[in-house]
Amino acid sequence: DGGSVAPTISADGRFVAFTSTATNLVGDDANGVADAFVVELSTATVRRVQENVTLGSPTFLSGDGARVAGSKPGPTSGYWRQWQTNGPTLSGGAVTGLSRDGRWVLRTDIYTLPNSTTRRTDGFLCEWGGSCVRVTAEDDVTSASVSAMALSPDGSVISFKRNNHLFVVQDGAY
Repeated sequence: DGGSVAPTISADGRFVAFTSTATNLVGDDANGVADAFVVELSTATVRRVQENVTLGSPTFLSGDGARVAGSKPGPTSGYWRQWQTNGPTLSGGAVTGLSRDGRWVLRTDIYTLPNSTTRRTDGFLCEWGGSCVRVTAEDDVTSASVSAMALSPDGSVISFKRNNHLFVVQDGAY
């Protein structure tokens, strides 16, 4: 009874994640907003893994389908969780990538430059159960926000666009 968009297939081909406004995919969906879902293809089981997500934004799956990440409206607009065990949801900025093993998530967030009131969007790489590091470090107030961020499947390479230039950063050089 509603549209479904932005599908992602796990590397092992067992799971598909997507966002949808449909209310008939799971029994208790009456919130009236887009949610993220995962389908286990071998059983055709559909599970809602996150409520109130940004419709059309990508939903990322780890290679084995165990971890899901994506974006939702609001100031802490990212989510990242182990959906099969109802594990904790880690939140932060909008998610732009998830490593194949689900250990690393790439996200954007608003960052205030040191000794300044200048705020802009920067990129952060976060480790599951660990901390986040700013990977688009450049404290020049004339620099623009980052866009078009991407993460390699193993989490070791990040690319992003700033001031109409493409940057590629490898293995902790951030």
